[in-house]
Amino acid sequence: MEQTIENPMLPQLTVDDIFVNEGPGTQTATFVINIDSPAAKAITGSFEVREGFSSAVTGEDFQAGSGIFTIPVGETNTTVEVNIFDDFIPEESEFFQLVLSDLTNAQFLNSGGRDTPASIVAIGTIQEPIPENDPFVFLTVDDITVYEPASLRPHVTEFLVVRNGATTELITGQFEMLEDTASVETDFFAASGIFSILPSQKTYDTVRIEVRVIGDGLPEDMETFQLKLFNVVNAQFADGKDTLLATANVIDADSESIDDDSNPVSLDAHIVNVQRGVVSSAAGNDTYVLSSFVVDSNARITITDNQGTNEIQLFGGLGVTNSIIASDTARLDLSNGAQVTILGASSFNYEISGDPLAGIPGTINNYTNFVVNILGSSIPQTGTNSGDAITINADGTASAGTSGSTGGGTAGPNDDILIAQRGVVSKAAGDDTYVLSLSTVDDNAKITISDSQGANTVQLFEGLSIASSIVASDTALLTLTNGAEITVLSASSFTYETSGNPLAGTSGQTNGYTNFVTGILGTIVPNAGEAPANGGAVIINADGSASTASENQRSFLRTQDNQIQEGDIELIQAPTAPDLMLG
Repeated sequence: MEQTIENPMLPQLTVDDIFVNEGPGTQTATFVINIDSPAAKAITGSFEVREGFSSAVTGEDFQAGSGIFTIPVGETNTTVEVNIFDDFIPEESEFFQLVLSDLTNAQFLNSGGRDTPASIVAIGTIQEPIPENDPFVFLTVDDITVYEPASLRPHVTEFLVVRNGATTELITGQFEMLEDTASVETDFFAASGIFSILPSQKTYDTVRIEVRVIGDGLPEDMETFQLKLFNVVNAQFADGKDTLLATANVIDADSESIDDDSNPVSLDAHIVNVQRGVVSSAAGNDTYVLSSFVVDSNARITITDNQGTNEIQLFGGLGVTNSIIASDTARLDLSNGAQVTILGASSFNYEISGDPLAGIPGTINNYTNFVVNILGSSIPQTGTNSGDAITINADGTASAGTSGSTGGGTAGPNDDILIAQRGVVSKAAGDDTYVLSLSTVDDNAKITISDSQGANTVQLFEGLSIASSIVASDTALLTLTNGAEITVLSASSFTYETSGNPLAGTSGQTNGYTNFVTGILGTIVPNAGEAPANGGAVIINADGSASTASENQRSFLRTQDNQIQEGDIELIQAPTAPDLMLG
C-alpha cells in the first residue's frame, strides 16, 4: 500500500512489528521507534500497549500500559519495552498492539490499514518457541494392570505411549501384542499395527494403543502378555534399544484382593516416586511426593493427573526458593535447581510433611490454603503471583527461607526407585531400587520383582514384618504379615538394603544374597537342584539388623498395616536421578 507523507520538512517516524518467544519466566518484548534523520528538536508522543485481534490477554500474556516516549535531539530512535508472561500453556501465537499518537516535531509514516494520520500501530506476536529437532526425543510406555472380565464380553484396556521432548517431525512406529503366560484368543485378542504421534511444541505428548482382554470364566492366577514397540522413526526408546516392551498384568475377576474390612483394594492406586520429566499416573487416587533427596537436581518436571482425587506431598526439609502461581497452574522452583510445574493445580490436595513409607500422614490443604498458608501468596484471577522462599517443616508448616537440604538425586537418568505395591514390578534399564514397606505393599498382594539389567537393590524398610520365607539358589519368596507374597526372581543378582529411607536420604545396611539370607532371614542358600530352605518370622530393625518376631508383634504390626488402605503415592524427581515408584 502507498505510504503517505504529510509534511516533507518533518522527520518521518516508524515502528516495526515484533515477535517474541513466550517463557521461560518473564521475557521482554522491545519495540524500536525510529525516525529517518537525527532529531533537530526533541520528539515526543504517547504510547499505549493494549490487547488486539486474536488477542493475548492483559495480565496473563503481557503487561499493558501507557506513557510518553521521547527521542532526544540528535538521536534517531527510542524503545518501548513490554513484559511477556509465561502462562505454562502450549498454545497458538497470540497478539497485542503498540499504539503511538500525539506526536510532536515529527510525522508518522502512515502505511494505511491499521494506521491513521494521527496514530500508528505495531503488532507484537507472542509465539511458543519453535524447537529444534531434539536428538533426545524418546518414547516410554508403562506396564498396566487390568481385571479379567467376569463375563465373556471383552474388556478394552490401553497402553499409554508417552513422547518426551518437543519435535517438528511426525513420529511413527509399529506395535504388536505378544503372548506370555496369557494366550491369544483365550485371554486377549491379537493386535498389531502402526502408531503415530503428531509434531508438537509441547515437551510431551501421548498416544493410546488399545487391546481387548477376554474373560474365560476360569479361576486362575495372574497372567501376563506384552506390548512390543519397534521400527520407531524420528524418536528413540528411553533405554536406547531397538524395541520397547511393556507388560499387561491380567488379574482374575474371582481373585480380587480384599482387605480385612472386605473392601476391594484398588489396583489403580500406586505410590510413585517422581524424579524427572512428565509424571502422570492417571487412573486412581494418586499421591505425588516431592523430596529433596529424590528429585533430580536441575530437573524439569510436569505433574498432570485429571482422574481421581489426587495429592501432592511435600516431604519435610523440601526447600522452595520461589513459586509462580496462576489460577490453575503452579510452578515450584526447588533449592536443588529443579522446577516442578503442576497443571490443573486447583484439582490437587497438598499434603505437607508426613512419610508414606512409614505410614505417617501430613497436614492436608486444598490449593487455596496451600498457596496462602504455605507459599505465602494468593491465587490471582488473571496473571500470576509469586510466592515466598520456604522450607517444609516436619510438623506440616513452612518456615521462611530455604534452610532445608539442597539435596538432589545423584543416580543416572535410567536409575529408578520403585516402591512395590502389587503385580509385576520391573524397571529394566538402569541401577534400580525396589522398596518394600508394610505401609505401601497391598494386603494379600502377589508381587514379582524381576530386573536383569544393571546393579539392582531390594530395600526392606524399617518395621517390615516377614511371616516366613522360602529360599532357593536363585529365587526367594517372602510372605509378609499382611498376607502379601513377594517373589524375587534372579535373587542372587540383587543386593539387599535393610532399613534406610530414600525420602529422607538415609542409607541402610547392604548385603549380598547369601548374607541377606543368612543374617536377616536366618537360613541358608541351598545349592542349585537342592530343596528350598525355610526362613523364620523376622522384623527389620532401624539399624539394619533383624529381630525374631513374636506372634504378639506380628499381630500388632498387622493391625497397624490395616490402617493404610488405599491411594497412590508418586515421589517426584527429575531428569538425572532414580524414580521412586510404587507399582
